[in-house]
Amino acid sequence: IDSITKASGETVFADDMVLDKMLFTGVLRSPWSHAEILDIDISEAAKSKGVVKIVLAGDIPGKNLYGPIKKDQPVLAENRVRYIGDAIAAVFAESENDLGNILEKIKVTYKSLPEVTDFKDALEGKPAVLHGNNNIIAEMESGRGDIEAGFSKADIILDEEFDTQYVEHGYLEPESCIAKLNSDGSLTVFVASQGPPMDIDEIAPVIDFPPEKIQIAGMPMGGGFGGKEDISVQIIASLGAVATGRPVKYTYTRRESIMVSGKRNATHQRYKTGAKKDGRLTAVKVDIIAKGGAYASVEEAVILRSVSFAAGPYTVPAAEVKARAVYLNHAPACAMRGFGNPTVTFGSEMMMNKMVAALNLDPIDLRLMNRS
Repeated sequence: IDSITKASGETVFADDMVLDKMLFTGVLRSPWSHAEILDIDISEAAKSKGVVKIVLAGDIPGKNLYGPIKKDQPVLAENRVRYIGDAIAAVFAESENDLGNILEKIKVTYKSLPEVTDFKDALEGKPAVLHGNNNIIAEMESGRGDIEAGFSKADIILDEEFDTQYVEHGYLEPESCIAKLNSDGSLTVFVASQGPPMDIDEIAPVIDFPPEKIQIAGMPMGGGFGGKEDISVQIIASLGAVATGRPVKYTYTRRESIMVSGKRNATHQRYKTGAKKDGRLTAVKVDIIAKGGAYASVEEAVILRSVSFAAGPYTVPAAEVKARAVYLNHAPACAMRGFGNPTVTFGSEMMMNKMVAALNLDPIDLRLMNRS
């Protein structure tokens, strides 16, 4: 219903809005995938032209943590960064043109830490543990029937491994919002969001506001696909509005969006599938390793869908599916269309294709024979 106004350019997105006395936001982000922060020096940056406020972790009035399921991600890193792009300092300035110069003058001293980039290492807790006692974000399992009996009835058993990659949402509209304090002390956040109630729940504890004093003013969305369900610009813009008393706009650059926005998770999958000579399935066993990022985001919910759909849309007498999501020193993995289903659909359909080849069957007939 909004296609004409979008095509004509009449639609007003969050970044198109300009409010009186509005400030602009820039964020200093980590160039290290894993490092200890030894010192942050903002003395020179604070003297720069156009700077109104620089906010560090210690300036946050409430809790310096957020996350849709696990509260494990700092708004601004204080002691440690866990991926290239972790936010360290937020700058609020009179002009967008001033931001680059101010950010360049913030000096951070780092001490490199070992990177966790391989899922096998992550499972073993080496060479580092990113959170708590291990690198496991969440574990899920599902199944039915007697898996060993199912394989014993099979005339053929295929055992294969597959890998899927991280996927960037690539929406046309970068993440953008304006946060504005109102005369009654409430806060309005103008943003295109896929989860306004969750935004309120995430913003409130950080700025130390009661949730009922925060309003999400929904703006037109220039593409979301799941990626605009997670927090991006909302909390930092809100911090700026509270700290300065002025409206604050925060819009990701395209580079920033690709660097820090959540991705579809990557996976390593092992499929073991048994079938009769005529192609009728007898058992499916799946082990999924979901490669997450430095913070949990919604991986727990994503792998719940993965274990639910891993055997495909087929009737399988016996199934055993397990999934583990692991922390890695990458940008977080988040919701993306299909929400854990497309990755395992790739695995299950590859197995059906391989079964077709092994038994010399028609690919459509095999699927119809096993449809649920």
